[in-house]
Amino acid sequence: SEGAVLRVVGLDGDAGAVFEREISGRRLAWLGDTSRVAFEDADDIHLLDMDGTETRNLTESPEKDSDPIPSPDGRYILWTVSPAAASGDAPAFWLMGAEGEDKTFLAEAQDLAAWDTSGLGIISRRGTAVIGEEESYRHLLQTAVPGRRGWEHYADCEGEVYFIWWLREDTVLYVGPTFVKRQDRVKGTWSRVEPPDKIKRVASTDGLGYEISYYDFYPSRTDERLAYVGERGLE
Repeated sequence: SEGAVLRVVGLDGDAGAVFEREISGRRLAWLGDTSRVAFEDADDIHLLDMDGTETRNLTESPEKDSDPIPSPDGRYILWTVSPAAASGDAPAFWLMGAEGEDKTFLAEAQDLAAWDTSGLGIISRRGTAVIGEEESYRHLLQTAVPGRRGWEHYADCEGEVYFIWWLREDTVLYVGPTFVKRQDRVKGTWSRVEPPDKIKRVASTDGLGYEISYYDFYPSRTDERLAYVGERGLE
C-alpha cells in the first residue's frame, strides 16, 4: 500500500531500526533461515540483504508482480504476475531462484498457496461450480511442483477451506467451518487430508469460531507449531 514503511528491527536490545525504507507494497517474507527478505515495492519483487542492507529489484517488468512466497529452505520465490487488464490474461504463479534467476511459469494463480516443508511442492485451494439438478460448489486442494507446469488434483474437501498447512509430504491439514450438531453451532475445525478421498476431522478449539476467513495463521519455521488469533485472542 502507498505510504508503507519496511522496517527491520534488531532483537539485541537496540530499539533503533536496522533498516528502514518507504515502499508501496504490503507483502514480505524471510527467505528460510537467511538474512534476506523478499518484499513488494512499486509492482515489483525486491530482495533485501541484511548483511549489507542492500536491495535489488528481482523482477523489474511491466506487469504487476506481487505476493512473494519463498520456499522454506530459501531456494525459490513463488510470486504472482498480473498482466495489464487490457491483455485479458489471468494472473499466474511464477517461480524464480533466490537471486532472481531462472524465472519460469508454474501455474494459474490460485488462493491460499503454501509450500510443503521440503520446498518441493506447492498446494492451493480451488472452488468450482457443479451444475446439475441442484447447483452446488466443489472445494478442492491441488498441488504444483517446480519444474512442471500446471496444477494436479490432490483431494476433495468437505467444505470451504480458509487456511492450508502442509506439514510433510503426506500430511496436509486445512481449517474450515463445520456444523457441530451437539453444540448447535458452526465452528472452525481442522481436518487432515488422506488422499485420494479421505478427510478426517482432527481438532477444534473454542477460540476457533466460524468467522475464520479473516484470521491470520502463523506456522513456525519448522512447521511443528502454529499460532493464530481466534475469538479469544492469540492461541
